[in-house]
Amino acid sequence: MPQKIYFSLLIALLATCVSGEDFSVPGPFASGWREVVVTRPNGSTFESLLYYPALASEQNAEIDPQAGQCPGISFGHGWMTSVDRYRSTFAHLATWGYVVIASRSQSGLFPNHQDFANDLRHCLTWLVERSDDPDSFLYTFIYGDALGLSGHSMGSGASILAASADSRVKAIANLAANETRTSAIDAMSSVTAPISLIAGSDDSITSVDANGQLMYNNGNQPKQLPIITGAFHCGFLDSNPFLV
Repeated sequence: MPQKIYFSLLIALLATCVSGEDFSVPGPFASGWREVVVTRPNGSTFESLLYYPALASEQNAEIDPQAGQCPGISFGHGWMTSVDRYRSTFAHLATWGYVVIASRSQSGLFPNHQDFANDLRHCLTWLVERSDDPDSFLYTFIYGDALGLSGHSMGSGASILAASADSRVKAIANLAANETRTSAIDAMSSVTAPISLIAGSDDSITSVDANGQLMYNNGNQPKQLPIITGAFHCGFLDSNPFLV
């Protein structure tokens, strides 16, 4: 899929463990995954999909200790789109030594964008807490000073809302960012971490002019607005569904 060139942009922005590599090809690790449950401060819970550097590319695989402490990324899905449609993205990042957690919350017809942004932050907290927990399989595995956000469409907008309220976030690299309620365009002025608003020139669902460009204009440096020529909205998914 031509749009997968964005991998190199995303990883180059978030990279803290690796450098000087061709990030468009798989990295040195296998990619394991698990289903996990994240608890909010009010005691409610939501399911999330977790990918990480592993000894085998399979569910519940053991962590590869050679990966050392790794950056953590919280990823937000698009509207009415399962996080399973982004598995190749998560797996690719895991092969380069990243731990990616993707919330399954706010997947209904009428999502609350601010609540989704809060859940993206709760996912980062979950990673840090698991890394501090001797009983967790992630014990000492997360580099808490290298936390990032990503997402697609609605999840991209939510990642901006999350970053605007969370000083732990060191980088944002999102895909086809869509305006949200509360406004991601307005929230950009409060984002201090480096951000890359990766977009497609042929996106007829979330046009660059009405979304990414306005976010970029309202953001602080350092910022990027890479536009992939010929790329379309659903091309960031593992296939091309009608739902976004």
